[in-house]
Amino acid sequence: MFRDIPKSFYGRPATVVARELIGCRLLVDHPSVGAVGGVVVETEAYASGDPACHAWHLEKKRNKDPMAIGKGHELFGPPGLTYIYLNYGMYWLLNVVTDPEGTPGGVLIRAVEPSLGENIFWENRPKIKKREDLANGPGKLTVAMGIDDRHHQMDVTTGPIRFEKPTRHKSDLEISTSSRVGISQGVDLPWRFFAKGSIYVSRGIPAR
Repeated sequence: MFRDIPKSFYGRPATVVARELIGCRLLVDHPSVGAVGGVVVETEAYASGDPACHAWHLEKKRNKDPMAIGKGHELFGPPGLTYIYLNYGMYWLLNVVTDPEGTPGGVLIRAVEPSLGENIFWENRPKIKKREDLANGPGKLTVAMGIDDRHHQMDVTTGPIRFEKPTRHKSDLEISTSSRVGISQGVDLPWRFFAKGSIYVSRGIPAR
């Protein structure tokens, strides 16, 4: 069973939110099945002063002009909103804004385990042969769940994209950390969080 997550959950440091989203359920409204869902098994945190964060080059400008606009300016906004961007001109990536308003922060959702409306996952990724490959990456999960730029800057406490927290703590859920994936700066920060032992996480990253 799952329950709603309050807005206050997201107004905390990105690293805290990233860890606590593991085991939560991501839901996306869908016209034919009501909702498509997956349990979050992998996240990454991006924060103030972090050279890998989209707001990194904008922070100095924002100190002089709080209204300065640039890539990642949404990460300074109210927590609990989606931040969706196109990666390598191919895949939309889903992030949720964290930290108090005015402090940049966000969590990238990297992988989910399908749990609701799984037929939609298969329809959207027809070439996939194994269930564990449906959404084991940030670009894969957005394709599988039908997430794109239409979902940018939406409130994740009201939908159509939202997160729910399990009503009971899973005693077998163990969270591991590692360095983040596919970045060239801030690579040593252990800000990737994932469910240890899950076959649904992205591959090839050693745990710390």
